[in-house]
Amino acid sequence: VGLRACAVLDGRTALQRIASGDVDVCVVDLVMPGMDGAELVDRLKRLDASVAVIAVSGHSVPEMLGRVAAAGAFRCMQKPLAPAELVDTIARARGAAKRGRR
Repeated sequence: VGLRACAVLDGRTALQRIASGDVDVCVVDLVMPGMDGAELVDRLKRLDASVAVIAVSGHSVPEMLGRVAAAGAFRCMQKPLAPAELVDTIARARGAAKRGRR
């Protein structure tokens, strides 16, 4: 669909990538090694509040979803994800981020 994407495997690497200033949308799996997704979203939003966050999980993690929503996630989605729905959500998140930068 013409989007440039970069996959990382843990929160530390994701934060390094965000710090590069080269990211406008971050899709975060809430259950990952080293740091949970809610902690990553908290830290990511402090690092660069303009990055739109789409949180995803295949696990029942209501407390974590609440933390992520409170931290300003654009959307929380349950796995399995329909590819078209994820692409649409990314497009809407990018549009919202651009409107916010004006």
